[in-house]
Amino acid sequence: CDYFQLTSLPTLVVGGSFEWDFYLGSRDLQSLQEFAKEHISKPICTARVPENCDTEQQAIIQNLQTKSDDELLEMMKQAQDEMQTLQEDFHRQES
Repeated sequence: CDYFQLTSLPTLVVGGSFEWDFYLGSRDLQSLQEFAKEHISKPICTARVPENCDTEQQAIIQNLQTKSDDELLEMMKQAQDEMQTLQEDFHRQES
């Protein structure tokens, strides 16, 4: 729950490596079923199943696969630092 910052249940989150869809609609059964049919039936793009990815996503995966572990760790640290800065800016604007 903390990772996705979920605030209510049930919360329906679907997605893959590049995109997450959060269900924000009504909690009735019919609405949930419609969302599930539309989103869960789509093939998910992952590095293990690149044929489900579009050309841009495949290029990103191929680029990342050429990186060393140290390069990937540095990229991850930079992304985490950017997220931390964005979260701090957001919380400052809220107050």
